[in-house]
Amino acid sequence: MTVPRGYHIESRPRRRMALTGGIIFGVTYAIALVAALSASASEGSDNAWNAIPFAGPLIFAHKRTCSQCVDDIGTPLYGIMVSGSQVVGAAMLASAFIFQRPWVVPDPAQGTAIQGGIAFVPVANDKGAGLMAVGRF
Repeated sequence: MTVPRGYHIESRPRRRMALTGGIIFGVTYAIALVAALSASASEGSDNAWNAIPFAGPLIFAHKRTCSQCVDDIGTPLYGIMVSGSQVVGAAMLASAFIFQRPWVVPDPAQGTAIQGGIAFVPVANDKGAGLMAVGRF
């Protein structure tokens, strides 16, 4: 990539990928956490496994015992979908910071760099006196 004179390349995280990954991980972990916290005494303590990120829903699906003799197809699917979504969300979030995007930005002019700061200056008028904060942000 050729960079024009007076510009340089900076790398920045991919914000949309980070946001999407964070939402996917956060929502699916919240679902698993609600399942872990809503465990009742009659269901046993298997629901507590859901509080562990990534592997917790799979461990829950493996250890869950049903009180009725029915083929429970939903529990393994829940474990696979929630754990898989957590892994995908975390991978997207990490990828956004590992594989950053190059940006071409202008170089600051020499000697004209804007510096921020704050100063307190005395102020007096017909109603009184005091200090005023002024600054450049």
